[in-house]
Amino acid sequence: MRNNISREHKLFLQRKESAELLRSVINELNNEHNKGALLVVEGKKDQLALQSLGLHVNCFWLSKEGFSNFLNIAESSKKVILLLDYDRKGKYMYARATRILQNKGIQADGFYRKAIKKITKGELVHIEEISIYSRLLG
Repeated sequence: MRNNISREHKLFLQRKESAELLRSVINELNNEHNKGALLVVEGKKDQLALQSLGLHVNCFWLSKEGFSNFLNIAESSKKVILLLDYDRKGKYMYARATRILQNKGIQADGFYRKAIKKITKGELVHIEEISIYSRLLG
């Protein structure tokens, strides 16, 4: 019984540490936006989940606005940060958005998407699931 409790406690502490790292990533995203970056998510639930960890800005919702509007807004942004899901649809949207941007000479930034996946040890399939970590921060 004692081993189970210590394993559960260890997992809790690891997830709490991950939550704190995610909050740092979100703070960096706020700073990126303040410097002119466009943050792109699939939809409203993704934005709300990121906001639960401290994101203070609005994101571009790719599923609502579409790729043509995306390109128009991306062209006037200093940087485009893609925070799309890790499922098949999200990977497709990420690849398509990256290709569209590259065709216009705009670099797609996937650094934060990769950082979130690494911090959560691949547990997330959808960005909206990140909100489970906000509960650990109180």
